[in-house]
Amino acid sequence: MDRDADIGSDRSFGTQAREPAAELRPIHPSKEDLDRWAALPPKDRFHDPGFQRYAESFRTRESLSAAGKAGYSVTVGRYGKDFLHDRMADRRREQDPSRSLTERQMTRLLEELGEQEDRSEYGGQRGTFHREHKLAASRHADFAWPETHKAIEAWGGVHTAKYFVEQETVREANQKQIERAKAAGWEVMIVTDEDLRPGNWDETRERVRRFLA
Repeated sequence: MDRDADIGSDRSFGTQAREPAAELRPIHPSKEDLDRWAALPPKDRFHDPGFQRYAESFRTRESLSAAGKAGYSVTVGRYGKDFLHDRMADRRREQDPSRSLTERQMTRLLEELGEQEDRSEYGGQRGTFHREHKLAASRHADFAWPETHKAIEAWGGVHTAKYFVEQETVREANQKQIERAKAAGWEVMIVTDEDLRPGNWDETRERVRRFLA
């Protein structure tokens, strides 16, 4: 579900704050690339993906974070918060597999139950559940079964207060998420990273099986 709606986090598209960023180091492009970029007008140069990566490699993590927050504010002001959350969900959905360890573990558990992600939108297989499915305004579920209006949230560190924020803030934000989903007619099950530990795996798989049944 949407990480940014109720808990403060990194505002750059598709970036989850619980994933530590790699250290930035200057990129050393080939002479051919440097010559090609030098021949381009400045406007075209900054549309070149290779040049963008080269330029960004000289920026600090703090400046990139500030730019992401500024971009978030501009996008919300121009298109609205719901539009932004839809686009962020699109980015997360395109990731195959997900960058979230908890979601990858949840996917494996669902596969043990015979459930498969529907990737037909991206030219892949048809399946039984959808990732990052929209439940309500600014609300997307990690895993959803639209036909039965059931959804599963795989909550890792940002939802279980292992990072950045206070327990009470997390509890309030989590409750808001569940209330909005229920108000839209969805039944939601929460599975935490603790539930997906080896010692709890079998019990959790059985709870998920009963929930989906």
